[in-house]
Amino acid sequence: MSESIIRYLGIGIEGETDDYGDDIPAMVHVDITDADLDTPDDALLNYEGGMGRSLRTVRTGPYIPNGSISYALDINTIAYLLYLALGYGEEVDPDSYDYKYIFKNQQDIRMPGATFHVAKDQFIHSFLGSVVNELSISVDDGFVEGTIDVISQKDKDNGVPEDDLTMLDLPDEYPLAFHEVNFKMADAGSETANVDVESLDLTISNNIDDDAGIILGDRFPKYMIAQELDISIDIDISFNNTDELYDFWGVDSDTADGPTACDTPTEKEIEIIMEACDDYGELNINLPRAIIENVDQQPSGRDRLVQTVNITSLLDTSAEAELIATLENNVELDETHDWLVDSTTS
Repeated sequence: MSESIIRYLGIGIEGETDDYGDDIPAMVHVDITDADLDTPDDALLNYEGGMGRSLRTVRTGPYIPNGSISYALDINTIAYLLYLALGYGEEVDPDSYDYKYIFKNQQDIRMPGATFHVAKDQFIHSFLGSVVNELSISVDDGFVEGTIDVISQKDKDNGVPEDDLTMLDLPDEYPLAFHEVNFKMADAGSETANVDVESLDLTISNNIDDDAGIILGDRFPKYMIAQELDISIDIDISFNNTDELYDFWGVDSDTADGPTACDTPTEKEIEIIMEACDDYGELNINLPRAIIENVDQQPSGRDRLVQTVNITSLLDTSAEAELIATLENNVELDETHDWLVDSTTS
């Protein structure tokens, strides 16, 4: 067996011709930083009877692997995560690059499935029938980090990892860095403008009820059901003014004395723009309708005061979505499975 450090992730997305829980070969590979996606902690039924203090009987119970995976995002493989987290992807005619894709959330409660192949030095631990319960994108002063929380139907040993990473077709471009990210915001319907954001965390949560897929006669989930969709952004802003506080109050900063009984938070439009250097591609994440849910300015000693702002996305009826992500790059996504809608006319 290998004595090397061989840890990576392969992603295979189920297409329309696949059944939930099929073992889908990897379409793309990434070099991961962390992975705790593993066997479940509570897969056994312990019978606690009344005969003494000791455990006597153990049976198998529901088996639902779960955990998270993190890596430094690049402008190509982020497409796979966006599709799995939002449930819809479409290829359209490109503008500035060779390919253009649009991803947005759907109202469907069934999320797309995938196989996550996690190389763990000695073997490839594959997780079938996996759904993305949560996707978070974090930007501070280093790389743009993506983390997915995964719930799976079952797992298996899928052989020995490939120790030559060049054979895995890892992305050629560098991971996205903080200086390639811009944050823009304005009142809904107005042109967005740059905001002095020092760090941000975007979270897409599907709140999947994994127990809902367990039915009588089977130990493994037959499906995964998504519940309420939560899309939020947490940002730290240089505290240069009180604009965000007035938006939270929902009042005009020129006349306000504070919040009133009837005013609601001002609706905002938000853009997060990631533009990879050397023309690798560009991602625009748009929240057409959002509100500031909370604002904090909390001094501590002589430390520089930074404003923390929590933002929640709302459904935009014209866009029929809470979040729309537009990706342009020069790399065609895998065509092995028909998981993308093709709207190109060329």
